[in-house]
Order: sequence, then C-alpha cells, then structure tokens
Amino acid sequence: MPFPLPVTTHDTGKVYDGPLALSRAPVPHISVGRAGEPVTAVILAGGKSTRMGRDKSLMSYRGKPVIQHICESLRPHFDQMIVAAADREKYGFLNVEVTPDLVADQGPIMGILSALEASETDYNFVIACDSPGIHLPFIFSMVEQAAGCDCVVSVDKAGKMQPLFAVYRKSALDAFWSVYNSGQRKVRLAYGRCRSKFVPFPRGFFALNINTAADAAQVRGLSAQRLKFRAELLDHCAQRYSERVAGRAQRQALNRRGQALDGCQIL
Repeated sequence: MPFPLPVTTHDTGKVYDGPLALSRAPVPHISVGRAGEPVTAVILAGGKSTRMGRDKSLMSYRGKPVIQHICESLRPHFDQMIVAAADREKYGFLNVEVTPDLVADQGPIMGILSALEASETDYNFVIACDSPGIHLPFIFSMVEQAAGCDCVVSVDKAGKMQPLFAVYRKSALDAFWSVYNSGQRKVRLAYGRCRSKFVPFPRGFFALNINTAADAAQVRGLSAQRLKFRAELLDHCAQRYSERVAGRAQRQALNRRGQALDGCQIL
C-alpha cells in the first residue's frame, strides 16, 4: 500500500517529488472518508521572525520564497488554501486566500483560531511558513486519524510536540478559545481540553524549521547533500547500465563465436 493508513484519494497520476520526499507513491487529492469530505491547508505566516532578523517566510529556498515552495507543494492536494497573515499585499503573489488574525500580535494560537474560523472545512492541516520539509503520506495519515478526535499533533524524534505540523478540526475551536480567554497563549494547553492524538514522525522524516541563520544554513546544506546523493546515484546507475550493456555485448559475441564453431567440420 502506498500510504500508512487508507485515505480517500483522487489520483492525479503524478508522482510526488517534493522536499525531503520519502515516498514515490502517486500523488492524491486528499479528502476524508468515503464521502470525500474536503480538507484545508493553512500556512501560518504571522510571526515577526525575531530570531532570524528578517522575514523568514520570504527567504529563498530552491530559488523561490520558502512560503511559495510550501504553498505549491500543498495546493494541488487540498480543497482550500489559507495563509494566516496580517499583510495581504505581501503574499498577494501566492494567489491564495490571506486571513489576518482576529486580534493582532497574539502569537500562533490566534493564527490557528483565525484560520479555523475562516476555513470552509472541518478538517484543517496547519503548517508553519518556515517548514519546507513536507511528507505528504504522513500528512494524509494524520488527516485520516483526525476522524475520531479534534486534534492530531505530530511529535518529533526528541518527543517534542509540533503544534504547527498538525491537523485541527473546527470542533477544537472551543478548547482554543478557552485557553486564549484564560490569558494563556501556549497552543499545547488546548490539547488537554479536547480529544487529542499525538503521532510520531515516520522513520527518516524530520520537520525543518528555519528560525535562525544557522537553521537556514542547515537547510541549504541538506538540499546540497540531497542533490549530491542524487547525482551519485545517477552515476552509479549509469555505470551499472554500461556494465550490463558491455556484458550483454560480450555474451552475444561469444554466442556468435560458438555458433560459428558449431558450423565447422572437424577433419
């Protein structure tokens, strides 16, 4: 099976080759259940990039702004796309819906709240604007698991919850508003107030968060390593193919020689 858990999909006939892809499975359009309930992808871009010192959502990644890379990777697979950000003009080039926070400068919890209120669907996958690492089969699995709860939150290899790589349903709104109205701003505090599930990253995958210049350098290094590995793999395949062709030619020559000898009469 191409996916960890069964999901309702509409095969586009393409093969996913996005950032840090761990699967060569056909790329589907994601929906939930047999009825094909739609799903929204939300990119949170309301942060001030204090540690980076510049707007990290517009930092170049593979020749384009990182938020554009994320948007283009996700858009074909979701019914609705939302960028949660205050500045509509700044992200106008993405040609997607931009939703400002209902209350400014309140952190990620308000970004999630505002996006859930604006979303037209019950199921919503939320990702940060500085996370170019995308594993689509894992995202599909998380969405499917959300059918029985309100939040499905990923957990990294260190056991740390990743609230901005998670699936939230509209049924989680009451829990988030409860946390916010109590004066708290930590997203994880909402998990104990609703039905939440925590799922570990699949083997070999880790989310990339570009918060500092060092993180940016690490991402560029990983991209370079991947390109180098791909080039080495192609060289290896080309060498093996050449060896097979040479071996085949040698065998054919020996066969022809053997046939010629078979036709000779021994005097």
